[in-house]
Amino acid sequence: MVLNDGNQEAACNIISDYVEKCQMRGGCVRAWRNRRFCWVHCPANSMYSVTASGCPISCTVKSPLVDCKAPPSEGCVCNPGYLQSQDACVPLAQCGCLSEQQYIVSGQKFYPKPDCMKLCECRGGVVSCEDKPCQKGKSCGVHKGVRGCYDNLKTPGNKG
Repeated sequence: MVLNDGNQEAACNIISDYVEKCQMRGGCVRAWRNRRFCWVHCPANSMYSVTASGCPISCTVKSPLVDCKAPPSEGCVCNPGYLQSQDACVPLAQCGCLSEQQYIVSGQKFYPKPDCMKLCECRGGVVSCEDKPCQKGKSCGVHKGVRGCYDNLKTPGNKG
């Protein structure tokens, strides 16, 4: 199919915008994409849906919200048996954890408190911690958004 002087991507974007506006107003949209026209490639363990929930189930919200106000929209949804974990679909056993109202991916180690006295790890939705303060020569701090123990910086006036 040739649309918009051969630019199928532009046509797909226009149709997609139209579909989104219809869905936001409560309109019922049927599947319009196929493998040859405007196909959406979804990540592993997920599939395309023209009516993906506006409040999808995830590792932090494990059952559909009864009072979901967000309308359905096009998008990728996790296959049965998988839950959304940030930008991936994982089995429940690989879900991350909530710590201090922050989602932590399974397998990630982190210091939950600003004093870096306890090092914690998230494994399959469970947080376990151990006493592990920063070693000598390291200081607790945040680097690139991650709290941890980092080498002390030597700057003029700092003998450490």
